[in-house]
Amino acid sequence: ALAADGWFVFVHHNRSAAEARRTVADIAAAGGKAKAVRADLSSARQAEALVGKCRARGVQLTCLVNNASLFKLDRAPTANAADFDHHMAVNLRAPLLLSHQVLDRTLLTRSVIAFVAFCLCASAAYLVNDLSDVEADRRHPLKRFRPFAAHQLSVAWGLPLAMGLLLGGVAIGAVWLPAG
Repeated sequence: ALAADGWFVFVHHNRSAAEARRTVADIAAAGGKAKAVRADLSSARQAEALVGKCRARGVQLTCLVNNASLFKLDRAPTANAADFDHHMAVNLRAPLLLSHQVLDRTLLTRSVIAFVAFCLCASAAYLVNDLSDVEADRRHPLKRFRPFAAHQLSVAWGLPLAMGLLLGGVAIGAVWLPAG
């Protein structure tokens, strides 16, 4: 489904290379793009390197679906520490390490900047709306308690404040967010 929507799909495998190649072929036959990548997720080093292997292929990694897991039938009388550690490494530690590697700090930073810019612009729109309705709000039983209607904020300050918020939001977006 992701490949059909234009995503580049990395198909992870450890010992099942043939199955991974078939999955890549199925994706390609459906018009998608995919590549098989191998890593032993019980190895912290290989789990952490997996995302780097994907990025090295020149594709922006935007989503990680961890399909690998280990379920070995075991019973209390035969359980041992090595098997338990292997299960925990593949099923718990590897997803955690992979999620750390996928986190794109640049994208996260841009998202926070965009959020701040949006909040500033939305606040400006709120102020302009409040200023345009101030006389009607003063006559309304509930809206008369809004800051401008209740004379808690000066209408003379409202428009410059709104303009400052709007300009601040637009400037932040223009300076710190990439075009396109």
